[in-house]
Parts: sequence; C-alpha cells; structure tokens
Amino acid sequence: MIEMRNERTGARRTVPHLGFSWPTLFLGPLVPLFRGDWKWALIMYFVESFASVFAVAASNGIVQMSTTGRLITAWPAFVGIGIGLVVTQSVFATVYNRRYYADLVNDGFEESSSP
Repeated sequence: MIEMRNERTGARRTVPHLGFSWPTLFLGPLVPLFRGDWKWALIMYFVESFASVFAVAASNGIVQMSTTGRLITAWPAFVGIGIGLVVTQSVFATVYNRRYYADLVNDGFEESSSP
C-alpha cells in the first residue's frame, strides 16, 4: 500500500500498489468510482461500452431472424459483449493503478512516510 497525502489540503489517499489491479479486472469502472476518480470512471465506462458495441457489430449476425420474424438466436451478441469487456477490462486492470498514482501526484499528493 502506498499512502499519499496532499500537504496543501491535508487530504489522504491510498494506492494499493502500482501493478495489476484485480478489482478493476472484475469490477471495471466501479473501482475508480469508489475511489472518487470520476475522470477514469467515465473513461472506462465509455471505452468499455464502445468496445462492447463494436464487438457485437463485428460478431457476424448479431441477432438472426427466421423468415417468420421470430428470434432464432442471440448468442453472437452475448459473445461480442463478453469479448469487448474481457479485452478492455484486462487493459484497464493492467494500467489503472499506475494512472491513478500519476494523477494523484499531478494533483499535489506526495508519498507519506508517517500514518
């Protein structure tokens, strides 16, 4: 755990570590939302939404209809959404903690040696 403190405002934040973020892998944009990091919460939400929609569109025949107009299968849509989320959340899980740390440093936070 890296304890951060802003000497100007007295605010404190904690960065778990600068490596892979398992919570981000499983919870996606909820992690920055819980940390109060609105910028990255919105970035993750919109990128994951776009990637899911793009993956659905790329997965041949999103929803197939029979000649009578009844739904036959929607599995390509679910596969597309899954692929979109797995890829984007894996990338964000790899980079998020380091980006969060860098944003805190840019906002005037420094590593705190005392509790």
